[in-house]
Amino acid sequence: MDVANTFATLALLGKEIPHLWGLRSSGVASGLVPNASFRIAKVLSKRATVAVANSDAVHEFYQSAGFRPKKWGVVPNGVDSALFKPHRSQVNSGAVDSSSKEVVVGMVARADRIKRYDILFEMIAALKYRYPKISWKIGGLGTDNPNGLIFDLLQQSGVKDDVEVLGEIKDVPALMATFDISICCSDFEGSANSILEAISCGVPVVSFDVGDAAVLLENCGVIVHPPTAEALGRSVAELLDDFPRRQNLGIAGRQRVENNYGVDTMAQRTRDIMVSVLNCPNG
Repeated sequence: MDVANTFATLALLGKEIPHLWGLRSSGVASGLVPNASFRIAKVLSKRATVAVANSDAVHEFYQSAGFRPKKWGVVPNGVDSALFKPHRSQVNSGAVDSSSKEVVVGMVARADRIKRYDILFEMIAALKYRYPKISWKIGGLGTDNPNGLIFDLLQQSGVKDDVEVLGEIKDVPALMATFDISICCSDFEGSANSILEAISCGVPVVSFDVGDAAVLLENCGVIVHPPTAEALGRSVAELLDDFPRRQNLGIAGRQRVENNYGVDTMAQRTRDIMVSVLNCPNG
């Protein structure tokens, strides 16, 4: 959100109006625009009344990079648990029998290099013969572009015929609830919506240690070390072979969202920060 924060501050130059910045990523994407806007935002950050990060990891990233707003705040993302909810019938017990039950492993993310679809496809290439009946699905803006990044990576990885590419998802809750395992293998994140949405649906997540994934997935997911396709595949395989563990992680994830990451909780935390800014606009 560096571009939006920059324009907001420039629009208010010379005016004594308190304003809030939103910070949502623990890294900067490659490219001229992201890097230039990041550097400009850093210079302007001292004019922000308060900068609100969506995770401790994002706060630490921007603070260590030299951003200096008058105040800091941290408000984790929230998810509508009434919308993102489990609706699959989980009747099996014991280890997965991939010959008799469709098991879905998926990832929802836009077509962007930082989402590391290359690592995901490398993992699928390594596991597809061990689990021939697994349904691998991906969805997100731009993923179905026949001339885009994802199709190139599918071809290079040799899994073009093994992965169902869904493109932009109109009904994310419905799709997410069909997953048995959700993947997050990004280079960096903040408070990843895909993680919260998955665990709200009772779906365990296997994730690299990015952003606040380790906090979100405490007792309800798997954090992968190191961030490689081999390590990712090892963690996914362990869950595929252990249905009771998947089920327990899913139940714990749903409870974690209901207790800590609801939309109402996020809104109240944001409101508290905004009220504090209005009551003390000069920091």
